[in-house]
Amino acid sequence: MPATALAGSTVGGSASARFDGNGDAATNELPETTTPVAVSTTVATVTGGAVGPSAFPQAGATGTYTLGGVTIARSGDTQTTQTDIVAGTRVTFRQTLRNTGNASNDFTLAVSGAPSGWTCTVNTIDGSGTLGTLTNPVTVAALTDYTFAVSCAVPFSAAGSTNVALTVTATPAGGSADTTTSTVATITAAGLPQLGNGDGSDATAPTSTNVTAGGDPGGNALFRLELLNGGPVDEAFTLSGPAGTVFYLDLDGDGMIDPGEPPVTTTAALTPGQSVNLIAAVPVAAGSATGTSPAVFTATSTLDATRTSSVTDTLRVNAVASGTFTADSSLSTIAGGTVTHAHTLTNTGNGAADYAAGPLPTTGGFAYAFSTSASGPFTSTLGGTLAAGASTPVYVRVTAPTLASGATDSQTKTVPVTLTMQDAPQPAVTLSVQDTTGVQSVVGTVNKSALRCADATCAVTSAITDGKVSPGDIVQYTLQVVNSGTSTLYGALLSDTRPTSTTFVKLTGGTSILFSTDSGATWTAAPPTALSGGNDFLAGLDTNGDSVINDLDTLAPGAGFTVTFVVRIN
Repeated sequence: MPATALAGSTVGGSASARFDGNGDAATNELPETTTPVAVSTTVATVTGGAVGPSAFPQAGATGTYTLGGVTIARSGDTQTTQTDIVAGTRVTFRQTLRNTGNASNDFTLAVSGAPSGWTCTVNTIDGSGTLGTLTNPVTVAALTDYTFAVSCAVPFSAAGSTNVALTVTATPAGGSADTTTSTVATITAAGLPQLGNGDGSDATAPTSTNVTAGGDPGGNALFRLELLNGGPVDEAFTLSGPAGTVFYLDLDGDGMIDPGEPPVTTTAALTPGQSVNLIAAVPVAAGSATGTSPAVFTATSTLDATRTSSVTDTLRVNAVASGTFTADSSLSTIAGGTVTHAHTLTNTGNGAADYAAGPLPTTGGFAYAFSTSASGPFTSTLGGTLAAGASTPVYVRVTAPTLASGATDSQTKTVPVTLTMQDAPQPAVTLSVQDTTGVQSVVGTVNKSALRCADATCAVTSAITDGKVSPGDIVQYTLQVVNSGTSTLYGALLSDTRPTSTTFVKLTGGTSILFSTDSGATWTAAPPTALSGGNDFLAGLDTNGDSVINDLDTLAPGAGFTVTFVVRIN
């Protein structure tokens, strides 16, 4: 039977027989005759198939071929990649199937042996290497070849793997399967994505150098980013950052969010080596205090969540300067006298601030000085630091000109104080009050009278008619302070000294009278029991109840206070 005889075909021939009647083996003797006989045979069906490397379905393969940029070496019934395969890409082998049977048959093609995470398929393939969908079974005519492909998507996790053997199987209907081996020799790691800080130019790679971006409370801090696809295949990336971050495509690379530049959560697929410019808008909560915190931005591949890239920058809450300086003040004093305007400076900014005031020029004879204490010391300038939300008193002492006269004499001065934030970007704000200082046309008066006391209690007194006293006499002085003018008197102080050749007995005063025996450094409501230093004392009416006598204490026209001073004649 011919080796190429197809199933069902007929193989024919003839046979002849000659009767040798006399047994002499001679031919052509009459009546000996030759009788021809025709014969024919139907070829039976034979089923079989062989699969092997490209162009060698029945083993014996040699040589190399190139497919998709990969060189593949054939040997016997196997083929192996000679070019390194990059994880995340696809590797494809050409396979050749031969129907070794003598009838057309259906074949089921399969691939097995791929590690977990690999996706391998059998495909059609044309002469240019383009893959198509293969539907099992495929029908192959008898004694003919059929070329197909085995293609595998190699996962990124396969980096470092070697000699991954794939078993390719061809099974004919009604026959036994045949196999061949295609091996991926070496798998190298894929390049990683790079997310970093950008400059709007695709010509320069993103950098990991830490960048600080600031935002005002209630606003956004804008970070200029660039994402480069360093991998071998098209990849899209999901973007993430601090809570509330919104990413925008920076289409023109100018670092600004322009109209028409859309927000994105996942980029479009980037080709290998392609980059995209982004702006990350990170919200700064309203009311945030100044300070810095890390801002971590991450790009994660949609193909493989382990393929990520991050950059750590610094989010700065900008210092915002604000404050209050209250309130406007209007006071008056005598010519050459002083008044103290009281104000409160409050830092309402979101961080510590330095404050500065003065100097204020002397104009019209009015001179200005500053202090944070009503009792001074007063200086031409004032400075200090206020924490966020903190306040400080600011006292402005004004000395009126000595030659001023007339009730209409006054000066209104704008008093500025500058708050400068200590933290970046160190903004400043200038606040001001209006201080009006009037000069009174009249002054207060003091009336002093003396009586002789029967004893130290001075419960019984008598007039000193002859103006003379004797040793041992007890004398009570009554000192009456009166605002004899027509305008309010500020900071009225009574000063007196123990007469010589006398011994101090006592001081008394009415309600809200305060005394000082140290020139006003300290005040007490309890009358002193002794005089020290120069044997003098001060007294005043604490009209505002702050336990100190200063320019904030007032005497209305006609108002006053009285102090009694008792001594013993030596």
